[in-house]
Amino acid sequence: MDIDYNVAFIENAPIDALIQRFGRVNRTGKLKEINGNACLAPIYLFQNVIGRTPFYDDDVLFNTWTNLLFYNNKSLSENDLVEVCNYVYKNGYSASQETDFKRGLNNTVINEFEDNWIAGHWNEWIEDAIESNTKKLDVLCGNLVEMYDSLIFEYRYIELRNCLFRCIIMKF
Repeated sequence: MDIDYNVAFIENAPIDALIQRFGRVNRTGKLKEINGNACLAPIYLFQNVIGRTPFYDDDVLFNTWTNLLFYNNKSLSENDLVEVCNYVYKNGYSASQETDFKRGLNNTVINEFEDNWIAGHWNEWIEDAIESNTKKLDVLCGNLVEMYDSLIFEYRYIELRNCLFRCIIMKF
């Protein structure tokens, strides 16, 4: 939907998630005008998160918050957001994020899916695919592996995230 909001109240999240949410606030680009000048809807970011978000890395949350504080009460440009994102992810994945990613990337249930699937057959593959208490899984399509490796080599972490498909696992 192409709609704009007049204001947004958002809990702290990793910068890449926030960038996506910020874009949802001023979706159509038809910004409201004050005294004939276009302006963005205000976004209020709150440091404290209600409850626990086990799928967000604490260091990434801290670094996101710390770096966005430099822009408090200022209009953010796309370049500002890229700079914050580059700083937050300057070292790439943390050890736990890389472990999670590799668990998904190298998972035989996922990688051998086409060889092992049977039409009409149902299986609790989530238990096999995710051995720990992980709540998310990043998936990299085979045709994007070369591009992904190239982006890692070039330290282009924002573009790198576009290669991944994030699955949020919810168990009821």
